[in-house]
Amino acid sequence: MELLDYSTAYNALPSGCRSLSDTATQCCFDPIILVSVATQTDDVPTTVASHNSSNTFASVSRLASCLNLQFISESVFYDTQQRFLFPVLNQAWEDEQQMVRQEQVNKGALDLNGDGRCESPGHSAKYGTYTLTDNDSGKVVAFSVVQVSEVTSSNAMEKEGFKHCIESLEDDRVKIDRIATDRHVSCPSAAS
Repeated sequence: MELLDYSTAYNALPSGCRSLSDTATQCCFDPIILVSVATQTDDVPTTVASHNSSNTFASVSRLASCLNLQFISESVFYDTQQRFLFPVLNQAWEDEQQMVRQEQVNKGALDLNGDGRCESPGHSAKYGTYTLTDNDSGKVVAFSVVQVSEVTSSNAMEKEGFKHCIESLEDDRVKIDRIATDRHVSCPSAAS
């Protein structure tokens, strides 16, 4: 079965789901809405449902096997994610971030909360993320993913993510009043 290209899947959605705002993002992933895409291929709703339920290909495939159901292959699953799901999610994220940044610029100086996470405990993580949220609204105002190869060690990923977030806010002329972090030793030095 041939996969749809992104524009075909996008055009198959009702027009209310094309703006990718908060409401549209929820709308686009509603199983009823996806029937229009599913008429051409079952890969998209299967992949979206797996992703939205926080399941991996292996767990959903195993369940389908236990129920003696036909299921898409692993390569089709990941190709569908790459071609359809991730572009929609990325666009929705970028649209939301633009809206949040504009709100923050208009709001004045912000009180921010920040924290970094690594994908594995200890000192051998390959990826780390850093998130800054607005203390008043709880919205994510900056987010950064850092790969260990960008820095000297996995311990330095939090500081680098913090720097990327601050630079991103400064580029958009967002004013910062205070930042509360988890007291990671490298973040205060990066803030000065």
